[in-house]
Amino acid sequence: MVAVLAVVGGLLAACSAPAPQPPTADWAFEAARIHVHDSTDGVWGVGEADEPYVVNVAFRVTIGVAGSAKAWPVRGATYHDLAPGEGANLTGNQKGTASFPGLKMIDVEDVLRGQPLEVVGVWSWVMEEDILSLGGMEAKAATILQDLLNRFLAGGSLPESTSEWVRYIVDKIGVFGALQGLAVQIGFFGGGDDPIKSRVFVGLPVRGALGDVVDAAAAQVTFPGIDLPGAIPPSINGGSIGRLGNPSLAYMSNRMKRGNGDYTVSWRWTSPSGWGSTPTPTTTPTEPTVTEPECIPDRLDPTAPPICPI
Repeated sequence: MVAVLAVVGGLLAACSAPAPQPPTADWAFEAARIHVHDSTDGVWGVGEADEPYVVNVAFRVTIGVAGSAKAWPVRGATYHDLAPGEGANLTGNQKGTASFPGLKMIDVEDVLRGQPLEVVGVWSWVMEEDILSLGGMEAKAATILQDLLNRFLAGGSLPESTSEWVRYIVDKIGVFGALQGLAVQIGFFGGGDDPIKSRVFVGLPVRGALGDVVDAAAAQVTFPGIDLPGAIPPSINGGSIGRLGNPSLAYMSNRMKRGNGDYTVSWRWTSPSGWGSTPTPTTTPTEPTVTEPECIPDRLDPTAPPICPI
């Protein structure tokens, strides 16, 4: 990868034209499906059917750009009366869709021109609705997470080797960074609806050779689980990190348990702008071959020239 950077760097230095900007794409994250294996409500004698929902605490931060972190919660609508053994595809507001418009999809040459990397992600809570509500705890968690992302990523700098970027980001978000710091700060959070577990999903807007490096590195990294004090926010049951557009991020499922509650939840990254939906042709299209009809003899006058189409 260092050799690639050196070659591209030399070519860029030889050019005097204004540097092109990387392409942009809109991305979104959403919960897709919930399956109830065992009910939380049945424990309390209020019926066997659960009322599950998700809270997606979304974030975006540009590494090395001070104060660039933003975090905000999106509460999905409740799916009512999902009994043990039943599953449902989520629709509309139930998905808790978090939107990330205008992401710059960078490659190696963009990095050499000084384009910083923006990191986006979602901390997705899986919850079951009860008499009590969250009471704004999701907004408090988003505020704390934003401050910590400003400290650990906006205030940091990426390693020189692109192959180390994924590990660096996981460390700064996970057990050595923002989420571990959040675990220390949220001890005062209390009850509310029944939590199941949560997961963290991180997407990197990269393409080309840099995307290949991220794919290879992400395949070697496991996102850590983190136990959080109290009931809410729910403890983190691992997660994922990868290149936006990688097929492995198109549909992700995880089974999670807490108490008697036992769910399998599925999530996905999508691109409303259609990034990656149209494959790039591997060969240049050629004109179709047209076979002209052959000339035929004049049956009325065998001595005349053959009749050919115009």
